[in-house]
Amino acid sequence: GKALRWGLSVDQLDERAAEPWLAAIAVPTSMCERVAYTGAHAWLARRPLAGGALTGASGPEVSERIAIACAKAAPYVKREPAAARSCDAARAQLERNVRIEHVECETIAELALRFVIDRGAIALPRLHRREHVVEAIAAASAPSLSYPEQIFSSIVET
Repeated sequence: GKALRWGLSVDQLDERAAEPWLAAIAVPTSMCERVAYTGAHAWLARRPLAGGALTGASGPEVSERIAIACAKAAPYVKREPAAARSCDAARAQLERNVRIEHVECETIAELALRFVIDRGAIALPRLHRREHVVEAIAAASAPSLSYPEQIFSSIVET
């Protein structure tokens, strides 16, 4: 019964992330956020699918910010996410998009998972269905994205 290592779960990174007794830090991380952890501990990416919004599903819980992020990510996936058409601002973003030549991801969920994994995090998505697990395994075993910084700079608000 001795605790040899501790983990920390926070909503935002702060000075506690540098504590030497920590083994891991869990922080909400998705391709829509500016979180960039560079500490020595294991980085657990909570909510890499932004609470399900980056699965591409549309619904009342999808904020305009997430809808616009889905629209900005649309050129990087083969299947356009439904959330990218859920508001006027997102539809306007879709019209401004420039399609890239070599699309590496089938869905926005795959792109979101591969993005956080490529940044050195351990993705902790909520997987409710068998097909979600299969997609997550495929994303985790895929090679690194060819253009992660291009995606980040085009999706994250400046």
